Amino acid sequence: ANDTAASDRAFEYDSLSKPGRKFRLAVLENATEGVDDDVRGAFQHALEVLADVATVETVVLPDLPYIPVPITILFAESASAQDEFIEGGRASELTSPEDRYPYARSAVLAKDYLKAMRVRGAIAKAIDGVLSGFDALVAPSSPGGRPPS
Repeated sequence: ANDTAASDRAFEYDSLSKPGRKFRLAVLENATEGVDDDVRGAFQHALEVLADVATVETVVLPDLPYIPVPITILFAESASAQDEFIEGGRASELTSPEDRYPYARSAVLAKDYLKAMRVRGAIAKAIDGVLSGFDALVAPSSPGGRPPS
């Protein structure tokens, strides 16, 4: 009830009320950028199989700061959650320097956090605008092939 990003609406999927309606799947324009060739091939094959039961469309998200915004929010929330640990000087007790690094820069200015939260809202609306007509967003789940057995 305290989560402002959550909805209390019941989920309803109306595909059964429309006979013959295919699922609508969205694929981000660069979904396979940076993935291994075998993953790209498997993904393309999966899309061909899905095309039997769904329409598959390529979509482009607006150019927005998708990486810096959540990082700013996560740093601020992490600093808040770890406040007692950080303020008590406990981070300096960590034995590995790379473990201490995130705590050394844990302070996030309130103005940066609030701006990130506002931009987060704009990002959510933009993504909703692009994806609202689709049933699912499909993408490779990993950039590399399966791990060795």
